[in-house]
Amino acid sequence: MQYTKKWREPSIDPIKTNFPCGMKILKILGYPHAANDVFVCRAKYASQEHLSVLKIERHCDADISRECKFIEMLQDSEINVPTIITKGKINDRYYVLMKFEEGERLSVILPNIGDQYRIDTSVEYMVKFGENLSLIHNTDDINESAVERKFQRIMNGEKCKALGLEQVYAWLKDNKPKNKKLCFVHGDHHYANILWNNKKLQCTLDWELCGVGWKEFDIAWTIVLRPSQKFLKTSREITAFLKGYSKYNSFNKKQLDYCMVLAYQYFYEIAKKDSNKKDIMFIKKEFERITGESVDLT
Repeated sequence: MQYTKKWREPSIDPIKTNFPCGMKILKILGYPHAANDVFVCRAKYASQEHLSVLKIERHCDADISRECKFIEMLQDSEINVPTIITKGKINDRYYVLMKFEEGERLSVILPNIGDQYRIDTSVEYMVKFGENLSLIHNTDDINESAVERKFQRIMNGEKCKALGLEQVYAWLKDNKPKNKKLCFVHGDHHYANILWNNKKLQCTLDWELCGVGWKEFDIAWTIVLRPSQKFLKTSREITAFLKGYSKYNSFNKKQLDYCMVLAYQYFYEIAKKDSNKKDIMFIKKEFERITGESVDLT
């Protein structure tokens, strides 16, 4: 297993820290990319050594205590969630030690989708990917609202004008859904939060944002194309994902399209900032496909 090297200085040195739960971090093996401080490590807790993942709050929107609560609620469900070893709070920051799950992300498994074989392989994964979100959306008996994110709102009109998104802004205003279908959502269900092992979905990570929320936006957030992403770029892959989703659940196509445009506003802003002409053109085509209008982004 190849672990990620240190890419920034963590806010806390786990090896030198005396955690109140009594765990001891013996060795750090890797530093996964994340908003919080995350470490793949060997740890000792309750007289046992564990290959584990330590997660410590770093950014202002982090809510590890919330994540732990929902993971514990889902532990006996059909959804593959992390196993919590211990948790606590230090220096006003929550932390959690979880069992290390052996697996890879789709960005590693599907690095380049350029030929028929790779698209066929991606389609296999997409069906299971869709099934996973569908199972999550079928979770009952949870009443706490999900964390609402800016991506679920129409971008500020002045910002849209500055980005050349006036037509998109007008379309979103004119087509805003009157009713939203609510269910239990993950809140950040995209490829970076899913681990796979031998073509099986091993674990769904990062539950900080979950709760009762907008079903179609949770689907859209999964399938919108992110910067530098090499898969989920074809209609075959998206159709396969939605086929998998439809195995256990249903969705409103019109609202899904609306949510796709909502999300793509913000990814267009990133592409524009990075002068990424390839992503700009892809998103422009998506705007035109969904709205049925010719979109001028100048």
